[in-house]
Amino acid sequence: MSLILIVEDNDKNMKLARDILNAKGYDTVEAVTGEDGKFELTDVPPGDYQIVAWHEGWSIMGKESALDVFSQKQVQRALFSDPKTWEQSVSVRPGTAANVKFVISQK
Repeated sequence: MSLILIVEDNDKNMKLARDILNAKGYDTVEAVTGEDGKFELTDVPPGDYQIVAWHEGWSIMGKESALDVFSQKQVQRALFSDPKTWEQSVSVRPGTAANVKFVISQK
């Protein structure tokens, strides 16, 4: 099974992602971003890694009517653009730092 890094600045989102991935059999490593969006991982075993950054869609593309199961009333909810991904390869060598930089944008 794959090891998945979760980088999040919201504790509740972190827990949700961890719980879903763990339930599907994935192991997770977690990092919290600073205000500048940076984070650091230490003790990463040497090797070659494929790093994938994923961000949910952030543009509102429209709205749809949905049933709120608690109130049993129709509500309007936003429809967002498709998620975006960015990928980079990185090699971690013993005793050295490896840097990966993503610029999260509309692409």
